[in-house]
Amino acid sequence: MELYNIVEELVRRHNKGELNDLPKQDLENIAMLAKQFGLEFKPKSQPLRKGLFDLADTALLGLIPNTLRPTSPGEDLFGESAADKLAGGVGTVGGALVPIGGAFKLGQMAKSGNISLMGLAKDQMARLNPTRDRVISSTSDFASNAAEAASTGLRNLQNSRRYNDLISGSTSLMSDAAEASAALGPAYIERLRRLLRLS
Repeated sequence: MELYNIVEELVRRHNKGELNDLPKQDLENIAMLAKQFGLEFKPKSQPLRKGLFDLADTALLGLIPNTLRPTSPGEDLFGESAADKLAGGVGTVGGALVPIGGAFKLGQMAKSGNISLMGLAKDQMARLNPTRDRVISSTSDFASNAAEAASTGLRNLQNSRRYNDLISGSTSLMSDAAEASAALGPAYIERLRRLLRLS
């Protein structure tokens, strides 16, 4: 019974605003005990902060993580105050007006002929990131060079295999001179001639 009386007194003082200096974790513990004993714990109301958060979050189409939304100790157990709920609703409606208003304004501009939505999108994309454009062009050059190098490397690999085949079959080398000349090119043929002279 003593614990009940202590929790009841703490809840009474909290509801009057006398315990605002306590750490958040202590207030959470008091709220949990109040819930267990069936006492009315009133979470601190923060309508301005919650309304502004909901306005910004909705205007940015939900890009702000909900973990950044202001909370009060005991709110998860006892819910938000009526003022918090009202401010959150007003903030959400106000935030929704930003993208809706922007879309409406773009539609008016497109309708009047002052702007082409496709042209606007293309121009905006072109201005977004010049570095991206440089990276894309250098990447495509790199890819082109890589493809050319791979093709050259494959040709060289094939030529070296043919070269090795020709060297290993040196007895039939002279009879295959026409085929070797066509497949390997003049540099390889000259090298073959030198190797024949050495052997």
